[in-house]
Amino acid sequence: MAAETAATSASPKAITASCPAGKKVVGGGIEIGGPGRARVSATENQPAGDAAWEAEAFEVVATAASWKLEAHAICATVAP
Repeated sequence: MAAETAATSASPKAITASCPAGKKVVGGGIEIGGPGRARVSATENQPAGDAAWEAEAFEVVATAASWKLEAHAICATVAP
């Protein structure tokens, strides 16, 4: 599962990718894209509870160039 912010120069940005009902997050990651990505640093890249992955990033050096933040959740059915 994936979720992404709009590509703008706004900072900071945060997004959460959620698993479908009945699935648990078993891993995940983030991606920073767009022309302004070289001036951006991730501050959060971790599970958000047991069914989502959260991402947060900010501009280390202010830029007018746009960038976007994507969160990816790897979801699976986990036996009890």
